[in-house]
Amino acid sequence: MEKFILLKGLPAYGDMPEQFTATGQGTHREGLVVEFHPWGLPVWVGNFQRGLGNYDCVLEHPDPNLIVVVAGCEGYVVNIIDRNTVQNFGGMIQGILSQKDKPLIVFDNTIDLIILDSRGRLLRTKRISWDGFQGLRIDGDRILGESWDPMIDKWTPFVVDLNNLEVSGGSYNDYIEISG
Repeated sequence: MEKFILLKGLPAYGDMPEQFTATGQGTHREGLVVEFHPWGLPVWVGNFQRGLGNYDCVLEHPDPNLIVVVAGCEGYVVNIIDRNTVQNFGGMIQGILSQKDKPLIVFDNTIDLIILDSRGRLLRTKRISWDGFQGLRIDGDRILGESWDPMIDKWTPFVVDLNNLEVSGGSYNDYIEISG
């Protein structure tokens, strides 16, 4: 049996849904609605307030009691047994990258990457891009892709080493020198 089902809207009957919000705001409106089926416990519904975008998805977590929900680009790690938020992350998530042979999920967070590793840790790279990524792919122990550089108006290649999250290349420098 599935651990979760995306619903088209809030149910018209039954228990009130559990409310999830990253900001403490918006619990009075419908968000991304997910029905959870924790093994051996009653089914329940969560209403996840969306962030500022349109990207939604629900994913398995390495811990069987946890589920990852992305609602409107805002990430939630939810304990489906205790019905609570374990962690919020992202805010600008535009997509995910995963491979069946690699136990990790990479979240495209527009300016950096967030990685859910096999131990359930959320790891964040330094800022890599000014505004977006293209061509993201996993190649062995590396993430390859291109980041947008508005200073030269082109895509710039980068590599992230998954062993230590060191970034080579990319379009964002840690500082900009301003001469006066």
